[in-house]
Amino acid sequence: MRKLKKIYTLLIVLYPLLSVYSTGIPSLSIADAILIVITLMFFYISQFKIKISCENKAFFLFLLYMIFTFVLQFAFFDASVFSTLRYSLFIISVICLRDLFDFEYGIKVLGYVTVAVSTYVVLQYLSAHYMGRTLPWRIPGLPIMDNNFVAKEQTSYYMTFYRPSGIFYEPTHYAQYCLIYPCYLLFADENMRDKKKWIYIVIIGCGIICSGSSAGLLMIAGIFGFYYMKYICKGKINAQLIILTTIIIIGCFYLINTPELYKIVSKLIAEDGSNVSVSVGYRFNSVINIFSNNRSIFEILFGSGRGSQTEYYTAIFYVIYAHGFVGLVLFLNIFIQVRKQISTDFQKVSLWIILIMTIGSEMIVNFGIMTYFVYILTYRKNISFINLTTNKNRKDRWY
Repeated sequence: MRKLKKIYTLLIVLYPLLSVYSTGIPSLSIADAILIVITLMFFYISQFKIKISCENKAFFLFLLYMIFTFVLQFAFFDASVFSTLRYSLFIISVICLRDLFDFEYGIKVLGYVTVAVSTYVVLQYLSAHYMGRTLPWRIPGLPIMDNNFVAKEQTSYYMTFYRPSGIFYEPTHYAQYCLIYPCYLLFADENMRDKKKWIYIVIIGCGIICSGSSAGLLMIAGIFGFYYMKYICKGKINAQLIILTTIIIIGCFYLINTPELYKIVSKLIAEDGSNVSVSVGYRFNSVINIFSNNRSIFEILFGSGRGSQTEYYTAIFYVIYAHGFVGLVLFLNIFIQVRKQISTDFQKVSLWIILIMTIGSEMIVNFGIMTYFVYILTYRKNISFINLTTNKNRKDRWY
């Protein structure tokens, strides 16, 4: 079981990276294949003994709803069997396998990978802008899940609008991978020296800026917003916070005059300032289809099924499209029940950022439901120096 725990921990950390590469079987990534094997091994060893905690009940209820409605969705709306089974596997992993996750080992590896990939993103940016050459984002020779990204590399559009993504498909995927570790550094890590901690945060921040990911920039702004809120509400304004504020202000003045920030802002707001940009429109214009006259009352209430969409939806709207408004209530109930069970700043800030990110990204309706929540739900079980006081009336409670 010890070896299985280590393999599962590494899989959770590396899942977003491994999911890029295909096993050769259609729609089955290397990450998915390893997760299937680990799940079967776990059930064989544990003899199907499962603990159903309060937060597990919320996941379990959503899983049952998804499977029950899938039967009708498959019959009438061409819902995808594989997409439904895959997402079910992620939820089962959270419910049954998360005790296999070694948080201390996992967060350590995640830190190394996040900083290494962020450094590589900066190098990709420097190479493309100052040497005119793009550094590879994938391992040559390994088949990837979406060959459209390989075809895109051959076009002039790719170089003209190039944005470094590290070893991910897109800059947004890289930015979303970076979510957990900065939260951990700012709200949980009491062992790392401040100098080293801030060097890591600066490297990650530079990587996100170089990637040109608007979602990533908003994510980092949200994390720092919670960080400031914590210290201001507690009345703990110290020299470290003043120095950080000064650096951020100077950095903002610098960024205002850089083309990188302009690219990010132009993705959010149209150049004439009167409308949303193409990027925002791409994310939200399809929402109109959710309320289209072509959709029945059943589809609006219970959804059209996973994998049946023809347009892009961000997470919160994908849940409405695929699982209906009833499914949305059950999906949000997961966040509510998890929030009731967690007690540390790291867990709460991570949960809030993930919830906010559902508006502009789709990771949580993919493997993010597993990779994010495993970190959040296993944290208190593995870190001994954290104060787990849950008194709601304590004076230092700030949200």
